[in-house]
Amino acid sequence: ERSGVTVHYRREENSPIHVVRAQAVFKNFEPIDFVRLCSLFVETELMPKWFPGGIMKKANVLSWHSKYSKVIQMHISLGLLPLTSPRDAIVYGNGYHLPDRNAFLISSKSIVDESSCRYCQIPKPEKGVVRMTTESIFFIQLVERNVISFKLIGRDDLKFRFMPSALLNYIAQGHMPFDLTRTIRYKIRNFEGSPWEE
Repeated sequence: ERSGVTVHYRREENSPIHVVRAQAVFKNFEPIDFVRLCSLFVETELMPKWFPGGIMKKANVLSWHSKYSKVIQMHISLGLLPLTSPRDAIVYGNGYHLPDRNAFLISSKSIVDESSCRYCQIPKPEKGVVRMTTESIFFIQLVERNVISFKLIGRDDLKFRFMPSALLNYIAQGHMPFDLTRTIRYKIRNFEGSPWEE
């Protein structure tokens, strides 16, 4: 736990999948900040502007087939390891408004079988790009008038034969969710005049 953020990490046994769970509470916020937080995720193509560490280079919407449902291609660069091939991932992204809980849930899951997508054609990875798989859930809840609860869980397979120790330490120590939460706080506090307000 650090700076009000609690992180749990584990690597699934006999598996390349890494699982991270995190939760934080944002206090002294206004109800409008709940909408602002949700918009950081809904405005998909703007995500690289705030995603921490410069890891997400680009996010393309391949299909926006309903109000809260998209097919997204994410372009990932592991700057921590400069000689590592870039990654990409194709995911179904879905949002669920839960008015009875004053909450919004966002989920994403990799499309593994490219022929299974009925909404759009799934592009092949570009030359030199490794296609990874990822699953995530974000739960955002307005607990009280000035308190927002933020929870996430992620399962990632970065498609390494051998996980580099520097990257393993970075993931295991929870740097990404800590950085993610800190960045979200900053963006909400400085929302006025930002691309999301437009």
